[in-house]
Amino acid sequence: MRKIKKINFTIIFSISCILFITLLIYLPAFINGFTNFDDHRYILENSGIKHFSFKNIYNFFFTFFDGHYHPLTMLSLSIDYLLGGLNPGQYHFTNVLIHLLNTSFVFWFIYKLFKNIKISTIAALLFGVSTMGVESVAWISERKNLLYTFFYLASLINYIKYTEHKKNRFYFFSFLLFLLSILSKSQAITLCLTLPAIDFLLKRNFLSKQVIIEKIPFFITAIIFGFIARLAQQSFWINLSETGYSFFERIIFAGHAFIQYIIKLIVPVNLSAFYPYPVKAGEIIPFQYYLYIIPVIAIIIVLVFTFRRSRPIAFGILFFIINIFFVLKIFNIPYGNYFMADRYIYLSSVGIFMIAGIGCNNLLKRGKIIKIITCIIFTAYIIFLGLLTYQQNKTWKNSITLWSNVIEQFPEATMAWNDRGNAKANSGDLSSAISDFNHAIKSDPKNPVSYNNRGNAKGKSGDYQGAINDFNKAIELDADYSDAFNNRGLANTNLGYFDLAISDFNTAIKIKPEFVVAINNRGNAYRKSGNPDKAITDFNKAISLNPDFAQAYANRGNTKCDLGKFESAINDYNTSLKLGLKHHTIYFKRGFAKYNLKDFKGAIQDFDKSIKIKKNYHDPYTYRGFANFNLGNYFKAIDDLNISIRINPDFALSYAIRGLAKIKTGQNNQGCVDLQKAAEHGLEAALKEMEKYCL
Repeated sequence: MRKIKKINFTIIFSISCILFITLLIYLPAFINGFTNFDDHRYILENSGIKHFSFKNIYNFFFTFFDGHYHPLTMLSLSIDYLLGGLNPGQYHFTNVLIHLLNTSFVFWFIYKLFKNIKISTIAALLFGVSTMGVESVAWISERKNLLYTFFYLASLINYIKYTEHKKNRFYFFSFLLFLLSILSKSQAITLCLTLPAIDFLLKRNFLSKQVIIEKIPFFITAIIFGFIARLAQQSFWINLSETGYSFFERIIFAGHAFIQYIIKLIVPVNLSAFYPYPVKAGEIIPFQYYLYIIPVIAIIIVLVFTFRRSRPIAFGILFFIINIFFVLKIFNIPYGNYFMADRYIYLSSVGIFMIAGIGCNNLLKRGKIIKIITCIIFTAYIIFLGLLTYQQNKTWKNSITLWSNVIEQFPEATMAWNDRGNAKANSGDLSSAISDFNHAIKSDPKNPVSYNNRGNAKGKSGDYQGAINDFNKAIELDADYSDAFNNRGLANTNLGYFDLAISDFNTAIKIKPEFVVAINNRGNAYRKSGNPDKAITDFNKAISLNPDFAQAYANRGNTKCDLGKFESAINDYNTSLKLGLKHHTIYFKRGFAKYNLKDFKGAIQDFDKSIKIKKNYHDPYTYRGFANFNLGNYFKAIDDLNISIRINPDFALSYAIRGLAKIKTGQNNQGCVDLQKAAEHGLEAALKEMEKYCL
């Protein structure tokens, strides 16, 4: 009993120390923000996670998202939104928490296999602090990787318990957890291959009828969900098989990636969120890439050699190969223009760390000097990894830091220039954004996305004709580029070419019938061209397709305001604000609607909010001045209209109301001067007021 208690205390102490160290090096992740590396699709623009309802949960399980089928991942993000809204800290907290749980599961998994605390501690600590794991933890959208690993390891632990105790409940838990792992990420199908590897390590009889039968549900489930995963990718990437690289070339790149994973796992330097193929499609692959096949063959030889001599080492190699093989892009799965990714080694690294634990444990059994040297080297290595991991977390602080790091590693990475440019454009740094897009175009002159992005930046800077030129080029390169048609429509709208704009939006919608942004933009073009009925029809359609489309509510409210339907407009503005679109114009327009309904106090409250967001916007000062005048607050009205006239000196009514306010406060001469200016600006009613007060 004392021995058991001692072992339990040692295990608890070991796990606690590991988790504490891991938590320390992941502290920077808690203050990181969102990035434009999928976070916008998975969270910021994903209406599906923003309503925790039975309907949305049903949709998670019966629809694909972003080319994937991972309902539990979407459910977990929805829970995060329920708890923290769009606070990135909430999502980072959950990611780090799952990583800590995964680290403890690595300990238990290896302890269950070897019943050795030292091996488990070493392997789990390496897993916890591994720099290659940062991408899976610090990248919010990679929640699926953490979640599937969590259930995967839990399934393996229960399977080992089943082999030990022969109790069916552990088998059932193992299968259930396997299913949950697949529902988090389809990569979990490799578990059905890991189970025979565990049987090999535990010296179970492969030919036993029981051993064979117990694997059948796992393999059938893996085949079914493998097929579903393929359908999900095909639903998002139509030309899934068209990569530009032959099967033989992909094998060469796979060998390169396989060795690079091992090298970077051991010495994690020059890590990147994106690893483009070493050469472009159609180019000759340099000879040195063929040489990577040699160490791959050597590892296979070592695996064969250790099958009989050292099952634990063989199992570690098998675990790594099984969980990395299907993401080596040999069969172009997962789809993408990259040949490797740090996240793909998150789970498979357990096999390498297991071997490291076994090796260190063997050295610790040697003489005192070797034991001391081993402890010193291992401690130094953990510090080395910890510092790199701590720093790597900072790389994921925001989109600009993330893509700047990629550009440092791969200056020709078109995607990195584009995404950093988009981040800069969204932050208002338009000139620097355009510079990034210029680099992207220089890197790949035939990439329509780069021209489209540069056109957007030019449009935001007011260069609408320059923007149209870029959109024309993007459309020339891709005649079905719906985003470019939509964006050209926006530029034409801003130039007042409404017929051209509507034609562009029509084309964008024809290419992508449920393109809600284009439908909303067409509604705006109709509104500005004097077709409010068609505008409202489009806004209604956009809202029906996406009930959380805040901008569509705001635009519909603007159109209703134009029609004098102020109460209905206020309802739309309320919905828009409730959905998180806290824009100064929405507060102003709602205040304007309240002003027209004679709710002057309510209007002033909205004008206050509008001014708080943007101080140099004259309209809220103007109408707050008018509202204060109507409430008899003449001095406040004068103060507001002073600011309004300073910002916009050409609005006649501002002079007239300020003039009347001055007259009401006994400043007749100054008031008459303002009425005179109002008349000079074309306000005939000011002449009548002058006859009344000034002549």
